[in-house]
Amino acid sequence: MNKAEAISLVQGAFEADYSAEYFVRFISNLFKGEYTPLDKRRDGQYVREAFRAFVQGYLILGTYQDAEGTSLDILEVTLQRESSLDRARTAQRNFIADYLKKNGRDAALVAFLSPDQHDWRFSLVKLEYSLEVKDGKLKTEEELTPAKRWSFLIGRHEGSHTVQSRFVSLLQDSQKPLLKELEEAFNIESVTDEFFKKYCELFFRMKESLDKLVEGDPAIKADFEAKELTTVDFAKKTLGQMAFLYFLQKKGWFGVAPGKPWGTGPKDFLRQLFGRREKYGKNFFDDVLEPLFYEALAQDRGVEAIYPRLNNCRMPFLNGGLFEPMNGYSWETTNIRLPDELFSNSNRTAEGDAGDGILDIFDRYNFTVNENEPLEKEVAVDPEMLGKVFENLLEVKDRKSKGTFYTPREIVHYMCQDSLINYLYHSLRKEIRREYLEVLIFRGSRVIEVDSIVIERGRETDTYKFMLPESIRARARDVDQALSDVKVCDPAVGSGAFPLGMLNEIVQAREVLGVHLGRERNPYKLKLHSISHSIHGVDIDPGAVEIAKLRLWLALVVDEDEPHPLPNLDHKIMQGNSLLEDYEGIELFDESILTKTDSKGAEQLAFGFDKKLIQVKMDELNRCIEEFVTEAQRSKKQSLKARIDNLKWELIEATLLENRMNGKLEEVARLRKHNIRPFFVWKLEFSEVFQDKAGFDIVIANPPYLESRSKEFSDKDKVQFQAHLKKMWGQSSSLIPRGSDLMMYFYPKALEILNATGSACFITENSWLDTDYGDKCQEFLLKKSNFRAVVDSKYKYFSGDGGPNINTVISMFSRPNTKSVGGLRLIHVDDNIANIGHSLSSLQSTDDPRIDLRYYAKDDKTILLNKWGFLYRLPIWMPDVILKLQAQVLNERSALNFGQGLNITADHAIPRKDLLVLGLEEEWCVPFFRKKNSFVITVTEDVLVDLKYISSSVKNSLDENGHKGIDFTKTRKVPAKFVLPRGIGRHFCAMNECSTYTHSYVEIYPQGLTEEEELAVWAYCNSSLFWFLRELSGRTNLGGGMLKSEATDVARLPFPYKVIAPFASEILKIKAMLETRPPLGTLAEVSTNEHEQIDEIVLGALGLSDLSKRIKEGLISSIQYREEKSRS
Repeated sequence: MNKAEAISLVQGAFEADYSAEYFVRFISNLFKGEYTPLDKRRDGQYVREAFRAFVQGYLILGTYQDAEGTSLDILEVTLQRESSLDRARTAQRNFIADYLKKNGRDAALVAFLSPDQHDWRFSLVKLEYSLEVKDGKLKTEEELTPAKRWSFLIGRHEGSHTVQSRFVSLLQDSQKPLLKELEEAFNIESVTDEFFKKYCELFFRMKESLDKLVEGDPAIKADFEAKELTTVDFAKKTLGQMAFLYFLQKKGWFGVAPGKPWGTGPKDFLRQLFGRREKYGKNFFDDVLEPLFYEALAQDRGVEAIYPRLNNCRMPFLNGGLFEPMNGYSWETTNIRLPDELFSNSNRTAEGDAGDGILDIFDRYNFTVNENEPLEKEVAVDPEMLGKVFENLLEVKDRKSKGTFYTPREIVHYMCQDSLINYLYHSLRKEIRREYLEVLIFRGSRVIEVDSIVIERGRETDTYKFMLPESIRARARDVDQALSDVKVCDPAVGSGAFPLGMLNEIVQAREVLGVHLGRERNPYKLKLHSISHSIHGVDIDPGAVEIAKLRLWLALVVDEDEPHPLPNLDHKIMQGNSLLEDYEGIELFDESILTKTDSKGAEQLAFGFDKKLIQVKMDELNRCIEEFVTEAQRSKKQSLKARIDNLKWELIEATLLENRMNGKLEEVARLRKHNIRPFFVWKLEFSEVFQDKAGFDIVIANPPYLESRSKEFSDKDKVQFQAHLKKMWGQSSSLIPRGSDLMMYFYPKALEILNATGSACFITENSWLDTDYGDKCQEFLLKKSNFRAVVDSKYKYFSGDGGPNINTVISMFSRPNTKSVGGLRLIHVDDNIANIGHSLSSLQSTDDPRIDLRYYAKDDKTILLNKWGFLYRLPIWMPDVILKLQAQVLNERSALNFGQGLNITADHAIPRKDLLVLGLEEEWCVPFFRKKNSFVITVTEDVLVDLKYISSSVKNSLDENGHKGIDFTKTRKVPAKFVLPRGIGRHFCAMNECSTYTHSYVEIYPQGLTEEEELAVWAYCNSSLFWFLRELSGRTNLGGGMLKSEATDVARLPFPYKVIAPFASEILKIKAMLETRPPLGTLAEVSTNEHEQIDEIVLGALGLSDLSKRIKEGLISSIQYREEKSRS
């Protein structure tokens, strides 16, 4: 089949109402006619009772087996009239799972049809076997994850671009498709990547168009400057608004005819509007979209909601702030005439499609308001995909920007679940066992399905028993109240992944409990309550704040049949610097003014403020914020907003006066005019949380990863952060040193904003487990928190292709508990953590072979003396080895010093072969070792020119040829005796026999050692034992399979060279052999005769010969693990 025929076939099958004829033709061509056609209809009693409320019947169209023996059936399923395609998705998926299990099939291609809808769903459903441990062995457990479904939504109003791009190549291929190829066709990630690239291009073009308008129109420029509005943020918000409208127009809420119900509007409203744009003005954005955004959708026009400017059609009032002008820009008086071609045109794309404008691109994709779930994937643009796009765009300012990275959904899902289990356990005073709470949280959707059937039948049967444990059923009301009351915050909110994840987990758990509370829960009301009362977030980027709010609004919309005003989230998801609570050293709010009295016990504050009046203002502030969230009337909303702002500044003023900082009043008052604020006063902005609960129950985040040395992490920020730490933590603040990466400052901040029983869960880059600054931070966390667990995984959650090439860990910690000593769990999961299916943060023991659990009591010296990264990688048998090595050097005064090479730029290095050409004499130069591996250095390919030997003319000649000399009087460095790599691709230790300097190698400088002892050091540093110790103590956060082992890491290792020195004569012979060749790759080198001889000498001298095999296997395993993780 050629491409044109394939496209025609896909369009015939997937661009209209369902046609059995076209669908069967598509299937026959997809499987090259090598499937068995069937025509078996199954209705009534053939549908199991559990599914009859959702499924009328089904037709078996055929069966297929791929070249790998995987079996697949092709089905047509007709749903009940009241069971829509979007609702009861779990029941639809489980119906197919039940069919597959009963018929012994691996997967099914299914057309799901709804009698009262034109759209239909084309799905791939595949059994997903979970792993469960029984008797210490892994066994498959179908009940835990019955099946996974991927779907395309098909219909006359749905774009077929994605399904075309997925299946045309399979139709053209002459080979029968494998099931894994079908899975790839349904792969949502490839759609995400494709959509992100196109969305980015639209952003760049809009931003560049805005730049031209701003520069060419003084009125626009003046307004943008006055409102602190950038073209970057304007373009991002406008595209976000357009995407939001694309989601909502699918619900039929726009352009509804007068007197007609919501839901009957055109599903392509925006395309129709563009088509008749000239009726409303000259420019689509200025004359059509801006009035649509800031009038039609932003004004309450009563029940009928008639909007005269668009043919008197009905348009919903959406409220919430999304359709308020960003930073209050003057949309009515400025003429932002973005070219119509930006929205739609006839340009040919690289794929051959007509049109590359915003509407053209968006029209080609299906938009669905359903968020993907781990077992339910919609191959369409959903809010989660949009969240990925938005978060990747957060740091994008122009075409050179690299962007930021999205926390994978499955990890968000797990972290939210674990956090919620821990909250409920403590909130319910530990009266319900954790494993019971795990059933509620981890298996909620399945519990709803099974328990509903049991309740409907009035009793448990052999087939259906209650899944929710009795202890939770008995206290369902208490558990539900705890979920209603939970307070959650993400202090680095980004695009809102964690707030949205927590929202979904809370709502699902409450829906489960609703089954046993005897009342059906309204998902919209549950979500509205959680968004209004539980969810909080802060981000320094105002664009991120807008995106996070948009995603929460979308989450609400999915459960509405008719439009309701969206909640106002301005005081729930807020802009500010999470880490700073003061401004330029000025304390902005002091909560102690609520409890201060004078020397006589009076409640009058120093400058005449009455403490009771202050409390009255705090109470009024909380009431105003609560009222503001759901207020829809524009004038009342504006009045509340102004009152909230005034109350906050009155409380700030009271703090300044009470602290005798009158002179700062005017300076601080100027901040009121700014939309972007470089601080965040937690106990004022979220005052209701701190007054009601003294802090948050859950703090959850992916803190920004910014290295201390990054130019974006300014010295000013470091000074301010350090000052805040000193104020809050006193002497302990020195344990979060100035050289810490940005993410580490979020750990003490979490402890500051948690309540006494609250807990935090972070996903971070793992460097802090091994760095010197991380060593101090670990001490801080042991002293100042109950640090419950660090969870590492073999699975790489961020890949270099679609995200940062870094390795990550999940941290779980809480405020210290005086009643419990506590302990630290170092957990490694040999799988994607999302596949584990239970909480890890309080794990006591496990027989799951995928989980390696190390538990250390808080006062265990092992965790006080060693970096956690080292302990993570330490085999169970290795501590005894280290104790033995330390005993060998216990009474020795160290004769070894450690350092690093010159770290000079590449233009200092001059190849020896170029000396003559450059007119340089050998005696002016010193050897320089770089970019090489060696066991013995007798000569180097490069040299350095010592400036003290050359004339100014020679120096000038060097400069002209792009080289530099070096002034050795400005360094105290001397050539080291031993040279080792820092970034380790392969292990070696080189003996320096030509007095060479090195570039940036780890260097060892012996003092007063005999020749025999130096040979012993060289042999020890080339043994499997030492290489294994470097693997264990080094850092793997580089990505790419590299190990980084600094001089400070090596200096912490024991060097028992004295007991090896008696074997110097044998070592000298091995050294002579290795002098003639470079080191091989480590996995090859350890098998060489020379290396085995070194191991025999070193391990024999140390009394460790019986562990030789274990040590070598440990070394090999460590190298293979980091290399494998870099590829995964």
